[in-house]
Amino acid sequence: MKILRIPTYWRPEEADCVYQLLDELKAAVWQSYGDDITEMHRAIWEEEQKRKKDDKGSDNYELPFF
Repeated sequence: MKILRIPTYWRPEEADCVYQLLDELKAAVWQSYGDDITEMHRAIWEEEQKRKKDDKGSDNYELPFF
């Protein structure tokens, strides 16, 4: 894994440029992959709901240790 190092201090103009770049990058990624990202999150949510339902219906359901 490569670590990206960024400066710890920017002039306000530099920080604004980076902020705008990230905003534009976010918009471009969402335009290209928004539907796929939404579907991925929906599938994750549905799987979590299924697990919760299965856990509640299980005879071996144990209360968490306190």
